[in-house]
Amino acid sequence: MAITIPADLTIVTLQRDGRELPQRWTPAYAVSILQQASALLKSRTNIEFPRASCEQAVEQMPAGAAADTVDEAGYHFLAAAHKASNGVRVLLVDQVARLKEEIGLNYLMCAPLSRDTFRLLVDKVLPKLL
Repeated sequence: MAITIPADLTIVTLQRDGRELPQRWTPAYAVSILQQASALLKSRTNIEFPRASCEQAVEQMPAGAAADTVDEAGYHFLAAAHKASNGVRVLLVDQVARLKEEIGLNYLMCAPLSRDTFRLLVDKVLPKLL
């Protein structure tokens, strides 16, 4: 029998200067991704994460946190503002839509880079390779 841990999904749309930043997460898409991830984990570890709830929220990041991304301070703010009620809290924030607006990035690039390291890669390294 699988270990079952309910997941409370929260789709967070960030605000900057009073306007909402782009957001592509929908409840249906978030639930679909959770189901796929849960099925993969169940097949490998016998742990599953069924959806307990799915909510949407708009947040203005507090002073001291980045206004348009989720840095460490922003994560702690969101985690405190949106506590799990039935299981574990899953926070979903669209970073790719913001990057499309800011620098024309229109595809998902996954890498273990901080925002500053990514900017150095894009601004300093890639131009020398192209």
